[in-house]
Amino acid sequence: MIHETIRLNDFYPSLVGEATLTSYCLSNNNETGLNIKRQSVLIMPGGGYVFVSSREGEPIALRFASYNLNAFVLDYPVGNLQGGAPLTHAIAALLYLSKNAERYNIDLDNVFVLGFSAGGHLAGITALYYRDPAYLKMLGVEKMPLTLKGVLFGYPVITMGEKTHKDTMENITHLQPDLREKFSIEKQITPSYPPVFVWSTRPDSIVPIDNTEFLAKACQKNGVPCEKHIFPKGEHGEALADDVSYPSARDDAYRKEIAENAHWSQYAIAFIKSLK
Repeated sequence: MIHETIRLNDFYPSLVGEATLTSYCLSNNNETGLNIKRQSVLIMPGGGYVFVSSREGEPIALRFASYNLNAFVLDYPVGNLQGGAPLTHAIAALLYLSKNAERYNIDLDNVFVLGFSAGGHLAGITALYYRDPAYLKMLGVEKMPLTLKGVLFGYPVITMGEKTHKDTMENITHLQPDLREKFSIEKQITPSYPPVFVWSTRPDSIVPIDNTEFLAKACQKNGVPCEKHIFPKGEHGEALADDVSYPSARDDAYRKEIAENAHWSQYAIAFIKSLK
């Protein structure tokens, strides 16, 4: 396995705030083949743009890597950062992957982004703006060498409007009306948006289920393929929804109650492989 952590700032000095990218990539070998190019997923954990959740990083990456997918976890800057700084870091991560495709055995025609909660919001706006000339210019390039194949969301924040998650909205927009409009994903989706996979739990008391519905309706309106899974039980922040990544504070009764939710990763992997 190619498992390493690189500091994106070393490759893109204009970045504001610190960010790292950690790889979980199977190595090619004589037995399975030396020239395999794999579908790849850039994972963006949640945390309300206040922190970056460990549970939504490495455990997710290892699960996806076990299905012969390259996985990369982005640890992006949070807090009082102006101008949507995490978005610039996400775009820098995609540029880094495109420039190092041979090293990591990446199929550049099959790159996805996946995010949870506020990380879902980051994945969603990345899919909107990763080819935007203004962001690319900030990073010293003129063109994004890859095209995203799909976007995957787990219990995401989508809107910056009434049904948003307050911390997420305030930390990425600083209450600026133009950024609230720009970063309301449901208002910006067009027919060119990549295919979408989304899962959430209906009782989510942190991020209203309306966010998932807004996303699905925007996709339907614009003819964007969207696979939606809303589980009837469970709370916010379930990650893999099993013992690998769920908070230890949850008791066994609760874990049994939400056991069905753990199937989301199988559905997501099937979604990715269906687009190859």
